[in-house]
Amino acid sequence: MRVFIIVAILNLISTLIYNHLVWTELVYLNEVGLKIPDDNFKKGSVSRFWISMTVDFISPLWLMVKVGLVCGLIYLVAYMLDLVVVPSELMKSILTSYLFVVFGDLIYSVILLFFDPPLVKNDILYYYPLSVLGFIDSNSEFLKFYFIWSRINFFQLLFIFSLYYLFRTQHKLSIKNSIFLTVSYILFYGLFLVFWLFVSV
Repeated sequence: MRVFIIVAILNLISTLIYNHLVWTELVYLNEVGLKIPDDNFKKGSVSRFWISMTVDFISPLWLMVKVGLVCGLIYLVAYMLDLVVVPSELMKSILTSYLFVVFGDLIYSVILLFFDPPLVKNDILYYYPLSVLGFIDSNSEFLKFYFIWSRINFFQLLFIFSLYYLFRTQHKLSIKNSIFLTVSYILFYGLFLVFWLFVSV
């Protein structure tokens, strides 16, 4: 599927930039308070490199899993509402909408490359463009849930509106049914964030 290849390539580029150009050796040196790497640090660098390479390698597979879960959930809701939705077309709509999320991650990674002075760990973790993170005080206890706040962002909103639009135009669903399917995704995504919240506590 052409759209999957495009999304997978952009997602891989974003992952490579983030893992290898954003999280540099200097970031890790700053984290442990070293100016030059010692033997233990060098051993850790090798481990981090192979972990990053593993993440790079499985990123297309993880993309398939995420999109497949969303597709399965929405298809189940459509079935319960007695709506006729072609699974392959539904998958295509989700992937097309997911381009907004991938662009958001890519923009995030590229912006971090231009941070000056050099990045430290908190610069990376506590920043995401056009997200709820930007409204949380740097001294707030809520900042420890940075992953959740970073996932509530403008690009996710674009993904949601794109889904609704494609349900209306490509799948020829009514306004009511398009809203139902879109809300089912929002609820699913909300439950995922709540689950992550409990895991993070």
